[in-house]
Amino acid sequence: MKERKEPDVPKILLYIIELIVILLLGVYLYFSSLKTESGGIYSEHAQKETIKSLMNALNLQNVHDVPLIGLTPRIQIYIKEDNYFVNTYYLEISRGNVIINDGISNQTDIIISTTEEEISKAVNNTGYMKESISSGRTTIKKTTSDFILFTEGYSNFEKFNAG
Repeated sequence: MKERKEPDVPKILLYIIELIVILLLGVYLYFSSLKTESGGIYSEHAQKETIKSLMNALNLQNVHDVPLIGLTPRIQIYIKEDNYFVNTYYLEISRGNVIINDGISNQTDIIISTTEEEISKAVNNTGYMKESISSGRTTIKKTTSDFILFTEGYSNFEKFNAG
């Protein structure tokens, strides 16, 4: 009679684990390739374009840093997308460059709260932002003194008097 060879259990377990790992890796790669950048406010490119549009609508082109004393303007922006999601950014203007950062800054000159819809309306109609601010759909709050705002170039930004 032939001897029956017993199965090598540790080897079989290693093959099963290897097969599971390969399958999980394949599923991960498949689903990660399906992710595409959306065209809404959630995509990074659209976020930066939205922020630039908001800056133009609010006439913030003249805001600048004050190199001799090291003041760099910072603008906190909250964009409410729906009832549960808020995009938060802060702009820092340094040496003529506008740097858009995600998140919240603890040192800001002003805080702007608005919605994606209000920004879209302001982009299509240059005079709309004044209406949005006066109606309260967009709010602007000063968080520093008028003197600092003036030295950083906010002097032509008369809408701050409302906030």
